[in-house]
Amino acid sequence: MPVSSLSDILNKQVSQKGLSNQIKAALVCEEFDNILKEKWGEKITRHARALYLKDNILTLVSLSSVASQEIRFAENEIIEKINQKFGQKIIKKIRYLT
Repeated sequence: MPVSSLSDILNKQVSQKGLSNQIKAALVCEEFDNILKEKWGEKITRHARALYLKDNILTLVSLSSVASQEIRFAENEIIEKINQKFGQKIIKKIRYLT
């Protein structure tokens, strides 16, 4: 019997359980939050967070209209960075909840 690597076993289990999309969505949210922190620091990250990714739409919550406006100005750049990192058009637009 051939020996499988732990990575192969985990990838197979994740695919079989349908978790790969959920994991990818969580990673996208984390990357979005990292981009906010890198670009604006605590100024924005205290007021805005990515909530979830569904149907290529990243939904974020913002407790500040100023934070939402700053993110809107850089929206295309942020989407491009995330899509480039994941090697596919994973985000088409950002939805804002305030």
